[in-house]
Amino acid sequence: MKFSCLQDNINKGLIQVSRISTTKSTLPILENVLIKTEGGRLKLVTTDLEAVIIQWIGGKVEKEGSLTIPCKLLSEYVNSLPNNKIELKSADNVDLSISTEEYEANFKGQSAEDFPIIPEVKSNTFTSIKAKNLSEALSEVVYAAAIDESRPVLAGVLFSFEKNSLKLAATDSYRLAEKKIALKSNVSSSLKIIIPARTISELQRILADIDEDVEIKIGESQVLFHSKNTDVIARLIDGNFPDYEKIIPEQHSTKATIAKDKFINIVKVASLFAKEGGNNIKIKLSPKGKMIVSATTSQVGDNVSQTEAEVEGVEGEISFNARYLLDVLGNLKVPKVSLEISGKLKPAALKPEGKSDYLHIIMPLST
Repeated sequence: MKFSCLQDNINKGLIQVSRISTTKSTLPILENVLIKTEGGRLKLVTTDLEAVIIQWIGGKVEKEGSLTIPCKLLSEYVNSLPNNKIELKSADNVDLSISTEEYEANFKGQSAEDFPIIPEVKSNTFTSIKAKNLSEALSEVVYAAAIDESRPVLAGVLFSFEKNSLKLAATDSYRLAEKKIALKSNVSSSLKIIIPARTISELQRILADIDEDVEIKIGESQVLFHSKNTDVIARLIDGNFPDYEKIIPEQHSTKATIAKDKFINIVKVASLFAKEGGNNIKIKLSPKGKMIVSATTSQVGDNVSQTEAEVEGVEGEISFNARYLLDVLGNLKVPKVSLEISGKLKPAALKPEGKSDYLHIIMPLST
């Protein structure tokens, strides 16, 4: 193999694919990146067996070839080089030599034949969407998925396609995040798929760096997100996502509208006193235009803070896990949010003020 390009090009590609390469796998080859010349470009591939990231690098191919090299070491080395012409050579398709005008290094590798087979998603494009829009939407829901994988569907993000819209949803049974996105055109059929949240977290970061549409192709057990220089293949979770719409409150007795930054600050202060008490904070909404947040633990002490809010309806009181509130508030890019409650023990709704494309449901804590 012999290939040359600018250092910056291959460096960016290695940064992308290194997101899922691991150094703690029981299968050592998963620590490697597959490097292969194909179609006049260099192809970088990593996988953790749940997802695959493929990055294409433009440059000059003088000799075809393929091999695998430890990803972390290669990425750190290339990142240390100046942005000049860089040349990759391999005489035996096992070991790799990298050289520039001032640097030269040799890496011990493995044959590409030892690398896991990359799945193909044999499907036509189901739909396409602007990559950055999808990235932002995923960031608003993925944190609500369960970390514990004892119930696999809760450790994933639901993609629900219908007509010209995509609905994303995630829940760990204590909270629910739902985001709606408009598609450019109608999909051929209604379809629901579930993608592991761990994969979604990496996909969200990758899509944030893509300034174009991403095509979505859906196979029997995998989904492909395809753009000009990047492919992400994700395993689908088999199972039925909970019928969460049943728990969405249809009405409320109290609604408070508040500046998001003020809400974050007042919850953060209360959370300092709530850490030893299961992060339990109490929120009181007063029709006099006040939101009062308090926390009390016998080991730490107590705190009461208040701020202005537009409150409609009757006086209301409810307790939440402070971390759950901070998770959703920290991911919403709006100046104001509204909190709707209908009693101490009923689910509450948090929404971005003036928008109908996002909904967050939080289950209350008993006091």
